[in-house]
Amino acid sequence: MLIDIGALVDCAGTAYWRRNRAIEFPGDTRNTEAASELDRLAIEVAALEGSKLHMQLDKIFEDEDSSLIAMSVISDMLRQIGFSRWCATGEEFLQAIVDVCSD
Repeated sequence: MLIDIGALVDCAGTAYWRRNRAIEFPGDTRNTEAASELDRLAIEVAALEGSKLHMQLDKIFEDEDSSLIAMSVISDMLRQIGFSRWCATGEEFLQAIVDVCSD
């Protein structure tokens, strides 16, 4: 059974965090923009439930050491959205995660 893709790649949780940063730093519109981008990605990533990419990412989480590294990579990549990383689609974002975690 596959791990829920929303649990693996928590775009919605990071969007919530970005909204809190927007309150903390009201002069920096990047936080609000990043939150909107993460909301969009959350929907697109969720639509990839059961996809080949989801299976590849799930496989990475079968190994304890790999899963610890992957969790850190995913967290870093999520925080970069809207600041130093932009993805046209959820599929592109998930592919980037799989690529980095597979190296």
